[in-house]
Amino acid sequence: MARVLSVGEIMLEMSDIGGGLYKKSFAGDTFNMAHYLNLVAGKEIQVDYLTALGSEAESNACVDFMRGLGVGTERCIRNPDRSIGLFILSNDMRGEKQYHYWRNQSAARYLFDEVQDLTGYDLVFLSGITAAITLNKDNLTGGVSTAREQGAMIAYDFNYRPQLWDPDSARAFAERILPLVSLAKISDEEQDILFPGQDISALSLSHAGVEWV
Repeated sequence: MARVLSVGEIMLEMSDIGGGLYKKSFAGDTFNMAHYLNLVAGKEIQVDYLTALGSEAESNACVDFMRGLGVGTERCIRNPDRSIGLFILSNDMRGEKQYHYWRNQSAARYLFDEVQDLTGYDLVFLSGITAAITLNKDNLTGGVSTAREQGAMIAYDFNYRPQLWDPDSARAFAERILPLVSLAKISDEEQDILFPGQDISALSLSHAGVEWV
């Protein structure tokens, strides 16, 4: 059985359903990938999720939520001094989704304050959000590098969010991680923001070891 590790942050989601009421759930870009991969792969792939959560009731409920969806939670670290992050989801007058985040106390930001073992997996997946919120990026890239040396394929979804970091910082991290990456996902908009004047052909030439999606 193939093994996949997704690395990042899952948050408490409060969706505005009108009338001053909110529906509670849990979501996050890298967790969503883990969930849907597990959903379509069935027993062919073991999908684990590496994150950090608090020890309060909502973090406990989040672990139960992930387990209920069949995603492996053995790699979930509990930080008693932090909590799960929160975002509120609503719609503007045009029906466009609006996201409002509270993540300063999120345990996931401190996940790589300690070196994390990412080895033992066929594929390790992370995103630009994972990188942007991580305070110790050296430990993050170090863990990815070791996993790559041990034979893991590394996948990176740029998923650029201007609320989290500026283009220069996102580009600088990309230049650090791309030499380790086998598969990279980038949108046309992200490409224009982070690599102005470069098309996919140019990116493929400068990072020849990466398959671009």
